[in-house]
Amino acid sequence: MDGVNKMPITSKKQIVSRVIARFTAIALILTLSALAQAPSAEAGFGFKTQWGSEGSGDGQFGLPYEIAIGVSGNVYVVDSYNHRIQVFDSDGNFITKWGSYGTGDGQFVSWPTGIAVDVSGNVYVADNGKSRIQKFDSDGNFITKWGSKGSDDGQLDGSNGIAVDPSGNVYVADSYNHRIQVFDSDGNFITKWGSKGSGDGQFSKLYGITVDASGNVYVADAGNNRIQVFDSDGNFITKWGSKGSGDGQFNFPSWIAVDVSGNVYVTDYHNDRIQVFDSDGNFITKWGSWGSGDGQFSQPWGIAVDVCLNVYVADSGNHRIQKFGWILYFGASTWTCEIWGGEPKWKLLNVFYYSAGSNEPGSDAAEDERGGDKDRSDSDASRRGDADQGSASSGRDEPFRATSKPYKGKSVRAKSTVKLKKAKKSKRKK
Repeated sequence: MDGVNKMPITSKKQIVSRVIARFTAIALILTLSALAQAPSAEAGFGFKTQWGSEGSGDGQFGLPYEIAIGVSGNVYVVDSYNHRIQVFDSDGNFITKWGSYGTGDGQFVSWPTGIAVDVSGNVYVADNGKSRIQKFDSDGNFITKWGSKGSDDGQLDGSNGIAVDPSGNVYVADSYNHRIQVFDSDGNFITKWGSKGSGDGQFSKLYGITVDASGNVYVADAGNNRIQVFDSDGNFITKWGSKGSGDGQFNFPSWIAVDVSGNVYVTDYHNDRIQVFDSDGNFITKWGSWGSGDGQFSQPWGIAVDVCLNVYVADSGNHRIQKFGWILYFGASTWTCEIWGGEPKWKLLNVFYYSAGSNEPGSDAAEDERGGDKDRSDSDASRRGDADQGSASSGRDEPFRATSKPYKGKSVRAKSTVKLKKAKKSKRKK
C-alpha cells in the first residue's frame, strides 16, 4: 500500500469537501451523521485490477482499442485484431462477445475502432475498415448500419472515435476527412464541421471523441497534439496542448473521456500515461510510465470512466484492460464504489455490497448489515495498521495498490477547499 496516496480526514468539513464533492453527481450521499461515527477516514486513488492477455480466447485480446461503459456498468471492449466486441462486468469477468471478420451485418473488416453506448443500452461501433457505423442492442444483436467510403455528407473515410450525447445523437470522428459528423440514432445526417489544418476547428489525425452532460464535444486532435472543445453545433470553445512530455503536453493524444464532474481524461499514447484536466483544460494530474506492471502502459488507446469515477484503460500493447479508482477507509472498514445492478454501490472489499446513499460506510446500519462481526472487524483493523497515523500495514492484501503513484500532486492533497474539478495546476517534483 506504499503507492496509495491516502488523505487523512479530521473533520466533517474535510469529509464533505474531499469525499462528497467527488461523488455528489452520482448520488453517493454520505451523511454527516454516518461519517461522524467513523473513528478516522482516508481516501486514495490508484490501481484496482487488470484483465486480459494476448490471444483469441474469451477474455483475451488482439489489440484492445477502445472501451465504453454500459448503463448496467458492463465494460464493452473493441478487440480490434480479433474483429469482435467483448463484454465484461466491472471486475473483468467475461460475459459475451460478438463479431467476426467480414463485410456482413455484425461483421467487421480490417478492424473496428470506436465504441459508444447510449442511455438505452444500444451499442454503436465504428467499423473503420468498411467506413461505416454499426448499431447493436446490448446483447450484440444487429439493428442497423450507415456509411460508405467517401467525403459526402454521411460518408466516412477512416472512422475512429464515436460518442453519443444525452439526446442520443451520434458523433463520429471522420478521421481522414478531417471532420466531425453528427447523426441521429438511426444514422440520418444532421451536421458536420472541420477541415484539415492546425487552426481552431481544424484537425489532423482525428481519434477519440466524447460528449459531456451539457453536450459539449471534446476531440483528441492527435496530429496537432491537442484537445479541442466545441458546443453541440460545432462552434469552437477552447483548446489546449502542444507536443512534448511536460504537464499538459502530449505526444499523440489518442483517446478521451469525461467523468460526471466534467473532468477530462486523455490517453497520451507515446508518453505512455494518462493525463487529467478540468473542463477548461487546466492540468490536474497524471499517472503512468512505459512498462507492463500495474499502472504502467504500452501504447494506451481507449479510456472510459464510470459513474463511480473508476477509470478503465485499454493498455493495447500489453493486450489488457487496467482499472483504477478511489478507495475509502472508515475505521476498520475498507470501501470502494462499484456499479452493481446498474446502480453505484458501496462495496466493502471482499465482503458485501451496500447501496450508495443508504447504509453508508461507517454507519450503524452498515455495521448492523455486516452482522456485527467483531472478529472480522478486528482482523480488518490488524491488516490495516495504524490508520490514524496515515500509515499502511505491509501485510494488507486487499486488491488495491498504485505502483505508478497516481494523483500525487497538490491537486488532491492540498487544503480541503481543493476539489478535483477545480484543482489548479500542480507544481510536481520530478
